[in-house]
Amino acid sequence: MFDNMNPEQIKSSLIKIKNIPKTENLLFEASGNITPDNLKEYSMTGIDVLSLGFLTHSVNFFNLSMEAM
Repeated sequence: MFDNMNPEQIKSSLIKIKNIPKTENLLFEASGNITPDNLKEYSMTGIDVLSLGFLTHSVNFFNLSMEAM
């Protein structure tokens, strides 16, 4: 998990990690400060999974609960 790292830090870290033997089956995820504006930049780092918290932060809810009468 790469949390709150910029794309260059992630790219540099992945290069170092992927040079370690037996890491080819590991899955790498990045999160923190990833938005639609910088999504492409993060996707080009070599990361496997991007977690986008902006999708759920400050979202308005719609109440679908039912009450028994």
